[in-house]
Amino acid sequence: MRGLIYKELYLSRKQWIMGGALIAGFILLELLVMFSFRYGNLADISGKESSVDVCFTLFSILVCIAAYAVFESDNGGIEADFKAKWNLYGYTLPVSEYKLAAVKTGRIAAGFLTGTAISLLNYLVLLGVTGRGFEKVYIYASLAIGLIFLLVACIVIPLTYRFKNEKISYGILAIVYAAVMWGISSYMADFQKKFTEAHPDMDEFASDEEMFRALAADMKAFTAHWGWALPLMISAVIAVSYLFTVRMIRKRVM
Repeated sequence: MRGLIYKELYLSRKQWIMGGALIAGFILLELLVMFSFRYGNLADISGKESSVDVCFTLFSILVCIAAYAVFESDNGGIEADFKAKWNLYGYTLPVSEYKLAAVKTGRIAAGFLTGTAISLLNYLVLLGVTGRGFEKVYIYASLAIGLIFLLVACIVIPLTYRFKNEKISYGILAIVYAAVMWGISSYMADFQKKFTEAHPDMDEFASDEEMFRALAADMKAFTAHWGWALPLMISAVIAVSYLFTVRMIRKRVM
């Protein structure tokens, strides 16, 4: 079991080092921008508060996405095992399917925790630089983003064990993604229609700006109301992926 964990860490080291450097670059860039807003040449621009809000949200999301993308991805590890025929050796080890699946699923779960820690640390750094107050909605939003990446990884792992090819796994996932995007597009179109009907006298530019503010307020309220359910959803996704991975490993796909 310990050897399997070392194998995962060894094969992931380059991805983590390069990804960590990218995240550090994003954090350095955000610090330069935020200090410029506070002490530099951006301190006296018009609409400063609005620009700070946009940059705060942008950098929070950017670092969050980068952290989860780097540490939650399997990065082709399972497919590489099949190509190198390592799985044939793995089947002969005195290790149960449960432990083999636990290593893969545990790596993704550890990646989720790492991404969450980096996102939270970056958020606290931004709070310190800008002097803003703490808002739980940013934590819930980070967890929601992490849940999306976790869901992708937890779907790809058992599918790759089944088909031995990540491209097929992501192809199946693309169908799910298309269905989700269709649902989001339908919701956005319905929201825009209702907002336009409720504000018939508003000009086009002001209407778009107010609509996005209303949409952001709705999403913020939804996240704050249902944020408590995110840990339960995360635990459920990991558990289901683990059970399906065990089932796929038991099939002894060569």
